[in-house]
Amino acid sequence: MASVLVTHILIPLVSFIAEFNYVINPYFEIYLFAIMNNPMNVAIDCRPLQEDSSLGRGIGSYLINLLENWPEANQLRPVFMNNKPIPDLPVLKRFTPLLYKPTWMIWRIATDFSQFLSQNGVELFHFSGQYNVTPLAIPYTVTVHDIMYFPLRKLEIEQATSFWKRLEWTLDLWWMTRRGKKELGQAAGLIAVSQFTKDDLFQHLAIPLEHTTVVYNGIDTDFINAAPPTTSDVLEKHQIPPRYILTVAPFETRKNLGNMIKACLALQEDIPFVIVTKDHPAPSLELQTLIDANPKRIRLITDLPKADLVALYQEATVFLFATNYEGFGLPVLEAMAVGTPVITSTTTSLPEVAGDAAVLVDPSDTGAITSALSTLLSDESLRASLIKKGLERVNEFSYQKAAEETLTFFSRHIA
Repeated sequence: MASVLVTHILIPLVSFIAEFNYVINPYFEIYLFAIMNNPMNVAIDCRPLQEDSSLGRGIGSYLINLLENWPEANQLRPVFMNNKPIPDLPVLKRFTPLLYKPTWMIWRIATDFSQFLSQNGVELFHFSGQYNVTPLAIPYTVTVHDIMYFPLRKLEIEQATSFWKRLEWTLDLWWMTRRGKKELGQAAGLIAVSQFTKDDLFQHLAIPLEHTTVVYNGIDTDFINAAPPTTSDVLEKHQIPPRYILTVAPFETRKNLGNMIKACLALQEDIPFVIVTKDHPAPSLELQTLIDANPKRIRLITDLPKADLVALYQEATVFLFATNYEGFGLPVLEAMAVGTPVITSTTTSLPEVAGDAAVLVDPSDTGAITSALSTLLSDESLRASLIKKGLERVNEFSYQKAAEETLTFFSRHIA
């Protein structure tokens, strides 16, 4: 009965109204077409793509891959700021963006942005990362990549030797917890990129488990479709021998580069440890001293083109990622995708991502890291086994799957 009403009454009626109103209002037909072809009217925050630092990695990479795999371009509107250039990315040509002119009245940001979205017919807005979330007057959702601030700040408070520093950090933690509970708690729903991150949201911000849906990240197609290694030129360009250990990480405390460097230096084999990193933050004085004292054993590379990064992943003998805290741990999958055996940590999300396809070590135990490296560097059968398992493991993660699950998530939370 319902289908008969739609087919024989509703659709002809809508067509008649559109034809009649076209004479009176030339924009009506366009508006009707948009409503009928954009049933969800969801907008996604693409402002991170306007920051150069986000394009290649992190939230920028997440956004680009999600958009490239989005099933229906007319079901999503990217939102950009109109006072910054929009990157010239081929994937954006599929979509019709919304350009937001930010107000200078900071106390009106949430109201002004909500009005802008409502005026453009947006029923649900998705923040692509947990940073700069603003509670809105319309339903909104958030992808949470990690909430590392909270456990790391608590650890700093425990280790603080100054009363005033402990007080400062305690007040800061109180404020950020209050803010996080408000911004994320008021969302219609959250996406967490791992079960670990979902559990972290509950532990540190008391976000109910049923409020969060786990949608795993995928892997950039540059790694999945990487050509067979023909990278001698890349190794020569960066003066790296054919046999080396690789990691990809900035010099942040949570990345544990100090213990990884010490573990590599403790190896009997004279094999270099190549660290693909960023200019900031700089290594601590202690680590810089170690690096300077061992120029052949410790190599730092910054500003690396993506093609060179893929090549270094491919050619590495072992990929070492014994970090202290990750919300997901994408480099683990990137190494597996190009057939490089992995050593990673027993902590946070890393066992969840690696499964049984990597050697797991306690990141605080440099002796254990050294032992794992020594074993993997000398045991060809173990290396072959991990490579095979790694290539199988990456098949469980894809941005096509992530996009489909995100679309389902939006459909559940639309107003």
